[in-house]
Amino acid sequence: MGFLIPSALAFAVLALPIIIFYMLKLRRQPAPISSLMLWQQVLQDRQANTPWQRLRRNLLLLLQLLILALLVMALARPYLNVEARVQGNVVILLDASASMQATDIAPSRYAAAQAAAGDLIDRLEAEAAVTVIIVDSSPQVLASAGADHSTLHQALNASRPGNGPADWEAALTLGAANASTLPDSTIVIISDGGLGADGLSEPASPATATGDSTFVMPNLSAPIEFIQIGTGAENQGLVALALRDGPNGPELFVQIANAAPEPARRLVEINVDGRLFDARQMDVPARGRAGLTLTGLPLDTQRVQASLTGSDALAADDVAWAVRRAAPVRVLLVGEGNLFLERALGLLPNIIAQRAAPDQPLPGSPFDLVIFDRTLPTTDDSSNTLPEGNLLFIAPPASTSLFEVSGTFSQTRPSRLEAQHPLLAYVSLTNLHLAQAQAVKPPPWAQTIINAEGGPLLLAGQVDSRRVAIVTFDLHQSDLPLQIDFPILVVNLTRWLVPGQNLEQGQTLRAGQPFALPPAATAGELIIQTPAEAQISLPSDRTTFNDTGELGLYQVLASELDRTRLLTEFAVNLLAEPETDIRPRPIDFTGPTTTENTQTETGRWEWWWGLVLLGLIVLLVEWWVYWRGAVR
Repeated sequence: MGFLIPSALAFAVLALPIIIFYMLKLRRQPAPISSLMLWQQVLQDRQANTPWQRLRRNLLLLLQLLILALLVMALARPYLNVEARVQGNVVILLDASASMQATDIAPSRYAAAQAAAGDLIDRLEAEAAVTVIIVDSSPQVLASAGADHSTLHQALNASRPGNGPADWEAALTLGAANASTLPDSTIVIISDGGLGADGLSEPASPATATGDSTFVMPNLSAPIEFIQIGTGAENQGLVALALRDGPNGPELFVQIANAAPEPARRLVEINVDGRLFDARQMDVPARGRAGLTLTGLPLDTQRVQASLTGSDALAADDVAWAVRRAAPVRVLLVGEGNLFLERALGLLPNIIAQRAAPDQPLPGSPFDLVIFDRTLPTTDDSSNTLPEGNLLFIAPPASTSLFEVSGTFSQTRPSRLEAQHPLLAYVSLTNLHLAQAQAVKPPPWAQTIINAEGGPLLLAGQVDSRRVAIVTFDLHQSDLPLQIDFPILVVNLTRWLVPGQNLEQGQTLRAGQPFALPPAATAGELIIQTPAEAQISLPSDRTTFNDTGELGLYQVLASELDRTRLLTEFAVNLLAEPETDIRPRPIDFTGPTTTENTQTETGRWEWWWGLVLLGLIVLLVEWWVYWRGAVR
């Protein structure tokens, strides 16, 4: 045993004043009495001539000295030399994925991981720098290396597991970056394993023929230590929930996975718009899956909730939601007619396209998207009046209030593409051939997605709380409609121009995944109502909502002058088979620069908190002794 602050033992001299107080004689006030027979002890004290008295045996004195001794030792921070997994500086990667909510270890795996991290911190040297990184769908540093151990414990106790899978690639990159700034550092992973596992699929490698999938660590400069959490695999969960429109109405597909080594039977309940629609038993094979397709759902079905009744080790995957759009996306196509564009739009689900001639006034009913093909809206005074909402311009013949057209150009070979933009997802236009394009000057609000030698070919951006895209060339004067990329580009344009309202039926988000908000030009603000019925206010020009860590149904509302209208709904589900498969798995330490520490290290375990707790108990005993004596 040793002391980290041995100089604090000097406070033991405070015992002298305590003893002196007990040796001083009391100065009593004279009072006349009728008899002295019962006051012999007082008379003996009064007869002494000195102010001091002999120190008698006193329980209160002993208790007070004991309290002082305990507090002084606690201030000196005593420690014991114990066996430790690591020494030096440490970067802790704490798994906070959904599987860490499993209750095969009471009260949960995450609580056990918190305790393991706290014990690891307590066994380190006092001067050791510790960084704690929470690993969920978006890893983040919980406490930096400059924090003391008490701050680390507070941060650990305040953390909570997430409802989605963990991004281990980003976490390891973040951990390696922190470890590179600390000399003699070790990365410690506290997890139930299965980093990068594919759920119930058995690995093909002979090294893992036992059924345990492993994760080969990448090259890291710091050594790796792994603390495994979890013992059981008794869990079943929903891993798929899809709502589609079939020939006879909405259809629902449900799939259940069983991580246990024995077959399981679970009762599945299907609620449609808050009412029980179906309930049936499903038999799921050991470490397998079982599916169910329901037809004949009500034609006006809006929301579906699937639930597994009963209990298992993980509750987060026992319920899932699906949303069906209440109304299709309405698209207005203004122009002389474009067979290529009309057929591409007709292939999209949940799209209703309506045509309008250039010389006709625009319909008064609102549209989710208005497409101007080689034309612009005109009024009686020949001025351009753009409708509200999201707009797509194809080969605009003249300038508008949003952009300026200065003529045409023929140098149309694509020279630069923003390949990371959502409009070009799965699209390659390097072999695009054009006759000519309109010379549109890029406005400040727009980003050039495809640029040619003579000018931009595709621009997109957000202005006045709405999204606008400009295709500067005529589709009939290009070979784009003949390429396989054309329908994909139309899908990307539609989804980007009508975000939120253009979700495929049954599509859901995972916890932590951002949601593309629909523009609301007339709204004062957007309101997100979470599954817990909390409301989050956002400006109307916000394009994404990132706070999707809670499972359930979200509503996107537009707050206007005197009313609040529903823009769209979306669901956030777990539906992750690797999280449902809660079997603890090892981690393969066979990476080129990754080693497993097999040496026995020595750490320091401080136990001052036990002395403080014992001192508090003795203080209560001292108070009780004093109170009992006062009553007597």
